[in-house]
Amino acid sequence: MTLGPMIRRELVTSARRWATYSGRASWVLMVFAIMAVCSAAWSWTGADRDTLAGRSRFCLVVFISMVSIQAWVTMLMVLSDVATLLPAERERKTLDALLSTQLSSTEIVFGTLGSGMIKQSWSLVVVFPMMLAMIPIGGIDPRLVFWAYAGIFASMFAMAAIAMASSIGFSNRRQAVQRAAVLGFTWLMAPFLILVFAPRFGPAWGNWLIPPASLMLDTSPLGVITNAMGIIRRRGLIEQIVRMIGAELLLGSLLLVWAIVRFRSACRAAYDGEYRSYGLFKKRARGKRWPACGDRPVFWRERHVLRGSRGAEWYLAYFINLSVLVGLVFMTYRFAEPAFRDLFAHGYRTNLAAVSASEVNPIASIFLARGGISQQPGTARVEFNVLIRMVCGVFALGYVLVVAGFGAEGVAVERVRDTWSGLIATPLRGREIIQDKIFAAIWRVRVALVIVVLFWLVGLLSGSLHPLGFAAALAELAVTTWFFSAFGTYCSLISRDLNQANSRVLLPSIIFAFSAILLRLLPVGNSSVYVGALSVPFRLMLILVSYGDVKMALSTGAFPYLASIGVETGEGAARVLVIYLSGLILQVFGALFFTRAAYRRFDEAVGRPIRGKSPRPLPTVELAHS
Repeated sequence: MTLGPMIRRELVTSARRWATYSGRASWVLMVFAIMAVCSAAWSWTGADRDTLAGRSRFCLVVFISMVSIQAWVTMLMVLSDVATLLPAERERKTLDALLSTQLSSTEIVFGTLGSGMIKQSWSLVVVFPMMLAMIPIGGIDPRLVFWAYAGIFASMFAMAAIAMASSIGFSNRRQAVQRAAVLGFTWLMAPFLILVFAPRFGPAWGNWLIPPASLMLDTSPLGVITNAMGIIRRRGLIEQIVRMIGAELLLGSLLLVWAIVRFRSACRAAYDGEYRSYGLFKKRARGKRWPACGDRPVFWRERHVLRGSRGAEWYLAYFINLSVLVGLVFMTYRFAEPAFRDLFAHGYRTNLAAVSASEVNPIASIFLARGGISQQPGTARVEFNVLIRMVCGVFALGYVLVVAGFGAEGVAVERVRDTWSGLIATPLRGREIIQDKIFAAIWRVRVALVIVVLFWLVGLLSGSLHPLGFAAALAELAVTTWFFSAFGTYCSLISRDLNQANSRVLLPSIIFAFSAILLRLLPVGNSSVYVGALSVPFRLMLILVSYGDVKMALSTGAFPYLASIGVETGEGAARVLVIYLSGLILQVFGALFFTRAAYRRFDEAVGRPIRGKSPRPLPTVELAHS
């Protein structure tokens, strides 16, 4: 079996693209940025860097930060790259020609997988010499460097296999990326969430769910991260990495075998389904009464026309989303029911016992799995408040990436469908098109917005969430949605295609989602909540305050919830309020900046003539005179 043709094509075309070299340079700049941020945080907190032990600690923090960011970025990028390769062939009308060649299904699948992985492998190769330099400088164990990079490559392989298996049979890139993202994030996050919450529902649930969830957690990088941070520690770090590599190679191999077996049949089914779905669409359109278009035609088209087909993958994604929703409803009932009984029995008053309950580590309190409800007034409501904060923190991690990704698809997908030229030829102004694209990105997450707001309303009505915390969370959610939808739309406007748009939104979105992890990496007592000011999940967890938090803040100025999540900085409610307001104001100005920048650069980005700028001269042709 040869993998030559497709990988050779990728090597030749990537060598001729400027984006390849700019991407490698951006990784080098990112490494220096991580070093600068860690150095600034170390100097600002006054941590030791003069002694040998302090220098080794600093290099270890930089190494862990670099490896973590590389792992998450490369996995997300390889997911997007591999999931779009086959649908892109179908959109270019070249997949049928590829299937008619002498290449077997195995060669096509492995060639596509290798083409997607090779793009991101260069970034690891560029950064690897810097990692090696940290061995003599910071005393990093060489085995840790080797196994860390082996783990990143294994995680890339597993994520690429998930993307490959889920994208077969799709005829457009958006659907393929969506299904791959659902399966990929389920693989990463579902086992950890089951291990956290299953013991709270009693031993019967725990005995059934914990063993398979533990096995699945061993197959993902999140198992290594939770083991290294001491959240779920079961074995040594190197042993955990080795187990993860073996499990990921096995998982990826099984998925690739499944993809090879169904490759040609899925492609034929997708080819037949295009005509069948087109006929059904025409038949349904003839009997359907379309709503009025109104003054927002682009937004109307996003709502009523651009809908994906309902294949097997759609039903799988629907089942996964429904399972998550059912689990959330069940957890809400188990925590909200005693909170309401506590509210009816004791009212809204909160004593010091209820406040002290928030000083317990939330994850540890969930693992206690108490069968009865504590008789101390207010304790049940504080437990429900802990659940609200944990669920919303996990929700915000994915929400930031999803909203930015939906914004990045807005203009890029129009270019992929060859409908962009027709859209800009209409009388619509750039402002109207950009506004509708931003509204369309927000419209696509409307179900998640409704669910999380209803979740907060239950907490508010049960007395587990203070009205100030509810109002602050609503403001944070609204501003965050506006900022990331505007940022993604702007990146989509100035990008050449969908992959470039996703690349531009990915790294900033990861920083806004995961930057608070530095609070756990810095030495205890030498960090500050200001380090996590950019993290949307961190700010959201802090502002979902209970009545006990507000009472403690007004009486003593303390904020005990920081200690409960392992942030031993000793800072009070005043600094928490400062980082919330600063993050909120920063996002408001950022949303205004990217929205106005998209308005102003629209004509230039689409090639329209601009007042005050002379158009580019047309090429001249000299005619030969006889």
